[in-house]
Amino acid sequence: MSHKIMEKYIGRMCLIYTLDNHVQGMIKSIEGSWLEVECGKHKKIELVNVEFVEKIEILIQK
Repeated sequence: MSHKIMEKYIGRMCLIYTLDNHVQGMIKSIEGSWLEVECGKHKKIELVNVEFVEKIEILIQK
């Protein structure tokens, strides 16, 4: 997936699908081939390799 497309969604809540998993949280940054995602109430950080991202679903914040 293109970095330029993903950069538009920094700061947005997303559901990110990879080859065999998914991550839900706020995209914090994109550096090199890594996507930094802040997840859950405890603001746990997960790193996702952008090479394996298949789909990003933007979640509507209420």
